[in-house]
Formats: sequence, structure tokens, C-alpha cells
Amino acid sequence: MSLDPSTEAISRFIGSFHLELEAERMRSDYEAFRAAGKLAEEAPQEPVPFPALSAPHELQDFAPGLKYAPAVPAAAPEPVEPAETPPAPVEPIAPDLLLPLREAALPAVQGSGGEVAEGLPVLVPPPPNTILTVTVQVADLSDNDLLDFGTPDVFLPVGLQMATLEALAGAAAALGADVDAGLPAHAVPTLADAGAMAARMIATGEAPAAPGVTEVTLHGAEALGIHVEGAPAGVLPDFLDLLPEALRPAEEETAPTGEDGPGGGAATAGSASGSAGIQTGHGGRDGGGNGGGGAGDPASDPRLDPGAPSAGLFSDMEVEPGHAVGTGANLAVNETLITLRWVDAPVIAVGGTVVELAAISQTNVMVSSALPGTAPSGQAINAAAIEHLSSGGAGTAATGSGAPEDWRIVTIDGDLTAMNWVQQYVFLGDMDRAEVIFTGSSTWMGLGGNIVSNQAAIVELGFHYDLIVVEGDMLSLTSISQTNVLLDSDIVTGAPAGTVTAQDNLQLNSARITQSGIDTVTEMTAGIRDTLEAMAAGGGPGAAILDDPAFAGLDGLDVLYVRGNFTKLNVIEQVNVLGDSDQLHLACEGLAAAGGQIGIVTGSNAQANLAHVFDDGLDSTVMAAGGGYSDALIHQAGLIDLDAPPGGVALAPVVSEAVAFLAEGMIDPVPDLEIAPVPGLPDLPGSLDVMQTALA
Repeated sequence: MSLDPSTEAISRFIGSFHLELEAERMRSDYEAFRAAGKLAEEAPQEPVPFPALSAPHELQDFAPGLKYAPAVPAAAPEPVEPAETPPAPVEPIAPDLLLPLREAALPAVQGSGGEVAEGLPVLVPPPPNTILTVTVQVADLSDNDLLDFGTPDVFLPVGLQMATLEALAGAAAALGADVDAGLPAHAVPTLADAGAMAARMIATGEAPAAPGVTEVTLHGAEALGIHVEGAPAGVLPDFLDLLPEALRPAEEETAPTGEDGPGGGAATAGSASGSAGIQTGHGGRDGGGNGGGGAGDPASDPRLDPGAPSAGLFSDMEVEPGHAVGTGANLAVNETLITLRWVDAPVIAVGGTVVELAAISQTNVMVSSALPGTAPSGQAINAAAIEHLSSGGAGTAATGSGAPEDWRIVTIDGDLTAMNWVQQYVFLGDMDRAEVIFTGSSTWMGLGGNIVSNQAAIVELGFHYDLIVVEGDMLSLTSISQTNVLLDSDIVTGAPAGTVTAQDNLQLNSARITQSGIDTVTEMTAGIRDTLEAMAAGGGPGAAILDDPAFAGLDGLDVLYVRGNFTKLNVIEQVNVLGDSDQLHLACEGLAAAGGQIGIVTGSNAQANLAHVFDDGLDSTVMAAGGGYSDALIHQAGLIDLDAPPGGVALAPVVSEAVAFLAEGMIDPVPDLEIAPVPGLPDLPGSLDVMQTALA
């Protein structure tokens, strides 16, 4: 409630009175405080005493008490006059990664095996390095095309064909020698591992061959040289010369003018005029990252050049007169080249055992169907070479006369190893299903033409010595395993006779193991034995070794001493699996009667496994206290059926019997595939969510 005017006036007066009273009280207190402050300022202040400081020690310059006198520089060596003929420049190590790989140009080795120009100083080889490489390349490409224009043609499920391909791959694995299975994967082998590999090599070929399988096994001296399908040959076959016609490089042609005549016709059903091209294959995959695969370099494609003229930009897509359908012409390649110019010497003393093994295992499995009225065609070739060549007299480069005056020792405390393990796998599926209707003058459909490749090139360099002393074992193991598997069981209906190129496939396994420098195992001389015992006890070479005739003419003796094992291991595994079972339904009877040119390619595939291990060393005399063992093996097997029933559902009788012999249960019937229906939207008939297929 509000106050009356009189009461409100009195209240205001009382409030103002209280405020004035409080202000006077505060002023009284403040005046007293201010007066006390002024009195304190006027009073004299006593001086603050300053403490007396004294420093008994004075700082001086830093004097460490050391005296330094610079050393007198040594006299500069007299310049060495250059040789009359300068050495040839060393080309850079850049092997050509095109098919096939070529050996790199290697520099001369510094050491006893290298040729050193007269007058130039000879450097002492440094300690060599252990080299361990593991290369795994996997190229997997699935190009299972489906070309359907609405006709009620029924295709066989791709899953049935893939199951058949897997059965063939299992049979191929059982056909191989598999000698490297006794070696620890990606690890340095021991003498026991080498013994297990030797036992597998001896046992290879003892079991009877499966029905329908061709098998050749060569051991020891009979495995040396070049062998093609088990028979001696002069040279290894050239992969490029064996390619099917559809895969050979085209000859250079005059650039097309880009002018089309009238009525350049239709391509597929539903098109009335014009020329068309459909390309769903021609993919590339390179597991080695070396640019192999694909057709050409995208950087050189004129269609990607903004400054290129507009005319003829798509000339490479022009369709030639006639009708062409390609569902094959796939190329799958595994290629490895290993070049070693590593550690070697004219004389090698080994305290343990010397083991040298070289094995090549090659398998081809091909199942294809010949169309009615055509002769079966196809090539499956296994070619291998194991060569031991003399180094051409390269050895100790004698620069003086008489016995060596001293020696220089390089010691490796442990094992010395050069290991290269390469695994290459290609899995290519090109199971095409297409229905084709020709209604125009020119058509081109490309559903195949894939290129898949793995490439590996390894170059390893080292040093040569006059003498290598190994306290442990000396192992040299090389194994190459190559497998090709091809399923090309085609179904073609409606095509005129003579218009389809089926089969004409190529499988090639080509392997070569070349050792330049022959190791001759002999009994250990007394001087070498004394040297081995003296160095094992911590001393140096015995004086008697300087009088050894093997070192006559050397000014000094370069010695490499390995306290462990001396091992060289090269393992190459190549697997190439290709499925090209195509199903084509064509409606071109009327077009053929009218004289239309038709060409259909469902085969013409090529598979290749190419490998070469080149060990460039010296002719050596090897003296082993524990003796030596060497063996060579070439195993070549093939399971070829060029007249299998079409469809790819069941294998041919001969193949079925062989697969059952190799692995029981490998060809069990495949259950029918259950395909879920694709739900649509009833209110929107033209709409369909593609993800419903996966969610149904």
C-alpha cells in the first residue's frame, strides 16, 4: 500500500538526515587517518643499514691447462698415372621390365676375380652384407560380365564354373614336385632343411602318374641342359613367338581418317543405326607395381590432352566394318629375374658340409571344349634349363711372382646369407555371359582382353676374395615352382559355322637356373686344413698356405672368414589360374544369310610363368671337411583335355578320373545356388533400390 503525502515527506527527511550523519562520521574517521599519515611523513626516517659485501675470489679467463699443437700434415701421395686405356663406363642397373625381362648389365667385381687396370691401386674388399628379400605379389581380377537384353535365355551360374576351376587348381598343386615344402617359409635354411629338400627331390617321380597325366622327371646329370616337355632341346621357346593371333602386337597401320560411310550400322538390340562398341573387359592388374597391365599409358592418351585437336580424338574407338565379339584373349604373366654377382673366391675351405641343390617343378592343367565341327587346339609347354657354365678363366688376378708376402682377413661373426624368396600369384576370372543381336552394319563387343602381370627383378652385388674360409656349412639351394591352370569351356549358340575362334590357348612354363662358375669339391690339403684349424682357434692363416700353388703370383692374400654358415637360397613360386568359360547366345542367322562378316573370339588366352636365376661367380675349388652333396631335378607334368564337354559344370571323364586319383573329395557335386528374389516397390514400378538385392 502507498503512504500518504505527509508520511512520505517525513520519511524522505529522516532518510536524508541519516545519510548526512553517516557522512559526517566517516569524514571524522578519515580526517584522523589523514592527520596520522601527514605526521608520519614529517617525522625523520632512520637510514637503512646496507650490508657489507666482499668477494674473496675474482673471475678470470677460462684456462683448462691443455696445450694443443696441430699435427704436421702428411705428405701428399704421388699422383697415379692413368692407364693407357680407361675402363669402360658402367651402365646403370636398370633391367627392362617389358616382357620378357632381360639381364641387367653388371659392373666389374672388385676383388680377385675382377680385371683391374695396370697401375691402379687395388682396394681391399670390405665385409659383405647379408641379403634377405621376400617378395609376395598377388594379382586378382574378376571380370565376370553379364550382357542381357531381355530375352529369356538361361545362363549357367558362375559359381559352378568357379568350383570346377578350384578343383583343377587343387589337382595342379598335387601334380607339382613341391620340393621347397621342406624349407621353412621365408627363413634361412639349415643343413637339416637342405637334407629334407634333397629327400623330396629323390622321392619325386617315384609314385605312379594319375590317369591322363603326362609326367617326366629327370634327376642328377640327366637334368642338366635344356629340356622341353622332357626332351632335350637346343633353345628355350620364345613366349612372344607362341602367342595366339589375337594377342600378338598389331602391325603399324595408317591412321584412320575418321570418315564414316552412309549407313554405318547398329550394334546391339534396340539400336537402329550408327556403329557401336561395348567394352567391359580390357582391364589390367599389375601385382608388382611395374606398370604392366592395361592398354597403354594414360598420360599418352590423346583424349586426355586439352590442347589436342577435336578431330579424331576417339579414332581408337571406331568400329571396323563387320561384327566382332571378343570374350577371350586374356593375358596372365608371372615373371621373375634374379641376378647375383655376390661373394665368391677361387678357393673355398669349409669346415662342415657342402650341399648344392637345383630343382625345377612345372605343371600345366588345361581343360577346354571344342565347338561342334572344329578341331581341338591349344598349346601347353613346360621348358626348363639347368646350366653349369665355366666362368671363362676368371680367377686369381696375379700381379706379382712367387708366394704372397702377407694376408688381409675380413671376419664375419655369424652366418653370411643371400636369400631371395619370391611368390607370385595371378587369379583371373573372365566368365562372360552375353546374348547378342546384330541388326546393323558394324558392331564390336569386347568382354575380355584383360592383362594381368606380376614382375620382379632383383640384382645383388658383392665382392670376390682370394680365399673364403667357412667354419660351418656351405649351402646353395635353388627351387623354381611353376603352375598354370586354365578352364575354357565355352557354350556358343546361334553362331554361323566358321565364325567362332574357340580354344587356341597357350600355357608356357619357362624356367632357367644358370650358374656361371663351376664348384669342384676336392680333398682338403694339409695347408688348408691347418689354416682352418688355426683361424677357428682365433689365429691367422698358417705360413704353409702362402706356399700353396693356388695362390702363386699374388702380392697379398685377401681372406674372408665366416664363423657361421655360408648360404645362398633362391626360391620362386609362380601360380597362374585363369577361368574363361563363356556363354554366348547369338541371334544372327538372318544377318549371316545376308552376307554380314562375323568374327567371334572366345578363346585365345595366354598364360606364362617365366623365371631365371643367374648366379655369376668364379670357377672354385671347394675343400669340405664334412664332404659334399649335389643334385638337380626337373619335374614336368601336364593334365590336358581339349575335348571337354561344354558348360563347365562337370569335368571331362579323363580329368575327373585324374582329379579323383590326386585328391579324394575334390570333385564333390556343388549344391544349387539359392538366389534371393529382388523386391520392388509396388507403388513405383520403375523404381528399384539396388541395395535391396544384398539386404533381401
